[in-house]
Amino acid sequence: MQRRHHQASYPARTGLFFLLSISASAHAGGEVIVRGAYYKEKATRVVQPMTDVRLEIGPDTEIAGHFLIDSITSASAAAGAAGVEFTETRLEGGLSVSHRIDTYQVGLFARYSNEPDYQSIFAGVRSTSELARKNTTLGMALGFGIDQLSNAGAQNNGMGQTVPIEGELTTALASLSLTQVLSSRMVANATYDLMYQDGFLENPYRMVPVGAVPRAEIVPDSRLRHALFVSVRGFLPATQTTVVTGYRLYVDDWDVTGHTPGIRVVQALKSDLDLHLRYRYHRQTGAHFFKATYDNVEPFVTNDVKLSPFDSHTIGIKVDTALANLGVSGHMASARADVLLQYVVQNNRYGNAVVGHLGLAIPFGK
Repeated sequence: MQRRHHQASYPARTGLFFLLSISASAHAGGEVIVRGAYYKEKATRVVQPMTDVRLEIGPDTEIAGHFLIDSITSASAAAGAAGVEFTETRLEGGLSVSHRIDTYQVGLFARYSNEPDYQSIFAGVRSTSELARKNTTLGMALGFGIDQLSNAGAQNNGMGQTVPIEGELTTALASLSLTQVLSSRMVANATYDLMYQDGFLENPYRMVPVGAVPRAEIVPDSRLRHALFVSVRGFLPATQTTVVTGYRLYVDDWDVTGHTPGIRVVQALKSDLDLHLRYRYHRQTGAHFFKATYDNVEPFVTNDVKLSPFDSHTIGIKVDTALANLGVSGHMASARADVLLQYVVQNNRYGNAVVGHLGLAIPFGK
């Protein structure tokens, strides 16, 4: 319900075989990536299988596509029906194409998703330029999206809401990035995202306690969002260790400010076998109009956890290996598998969460 968030179905498999047949006939290279993700917190469970295909069409052109299904089961009071468990499925497909011209790369991308109460389309352009003997890379992206949402799931899931609610949301995105090689063993990156949203930003199911009477959520009809992310990646050859540190600053005109530092250590255990350890901390302030409960009706009312002040800790471990290390030979020996486990500690009503991920990347062609 009002999600932007994925089990590969028959259409996905058919499309995958079609793309593979094209690549084989054109002698192109590429890879197929199959992933499955699992997320569980106190009142919500998400199962998210997905398939990505990347094709190299000649030396300078690449086409990529993805298909996913987002299956969420929840029993959330925020959805207007405490204790009523519901399941929704969202289908998403995306396609991108990029082409290199000397030191420049340009591309187009588009994504469409559909669920019973939310339809979204987003498209844009991106480009990169390599300077200073490829030691500096500048990137830019522009995107625009239109979402159509409603409370159609209320009747389907027995939530007792009978008044139809419909809305439209437009999103504009501009992104700038800089990647700089600092030395033969160190690279820095900075990315700035500017997003403007206009339209129906409420959750059409969320009911907010106002005195003794629950009322529908009301938030401003526009939101200007800024995000700056900086990271430094370094390699220690003596121990075959890669260390990645990063920090994200988020601010918007609803007075939400977020600070998210993190660190990731990748340790090579043997050839094509890596261990990843991760820690991330997040702390944010709440929107200026957020309250858990309201005594009287105010211009804006919301008890959305994502707009509340809270902090969280994410601890993760991942193992990434070539299948050759598992005794696989032949073409599949170069395929890679990974397993990820994360635990999220957060002091809000969502409660702590467990995240699991399985992935398999299979190269083909060439």
